Amino acid sequence: MNRGANLDSIPNDLIPDILSRLPAKSISRFRCVSKLWESIICRQDFTELFHTRSSSNPRLLIGVQQGGEWSFFSSPQPQSSLKTHTHTNVAMLLV
Repeated sequence: MNRGANLDSIPNDLIPDILSRLPAKSISRFRCVSKLWESIICRQDFTELFHTRSSSNPRLLIGVQQGGEWSFFSSPQPQSSLKTHTHTNVAMLLV
């Protein structure tokens, strides 16, 4: 299968919308997919779109240090109907 044909089938105006919904780590990796994707990711309007989306969907970040090395885990925060407080239940954290 021709890999280039798959990228060409995605409309160019849809790519920023899709990428802006992904985690920052994935976006940094996707800069290497193609010159087009790199140019999209590096544009100011994409950066603003990404920050707008990420601030409206907060994530819980957990950092664990073990043996002198840090590991970070990220999870979407649950949406609460109560605006006065939000809580997160962590059933089990395996390290």
